[in-house]
Amino acid sequence: MKMGINGFQNKNIRQHLVQKTSSQVSRILKRLRLHGLIKNIRDTYKYYPTKLGRIVIATGPVR
Repeated sequence: MKMGINGFQNKNIRQHLVQKTSSQVSRILKRLRLHGLIKNIRDTYKYYPTKLGRIVIATGPVR
């Protein structure tokens, strides 16, 4: 799981969600952070999944 080691940024997510703008992805990241699924790496723009976030990713439905 590469994102768990290096973290991920808004621009990494936008590469997979090409129809979303930067501000839309920022709002999605904020919601994930408030729900405790991702955590911000201090003094950077990177995030990484929390333990709960990894569980949700592993068990969540795939579209």
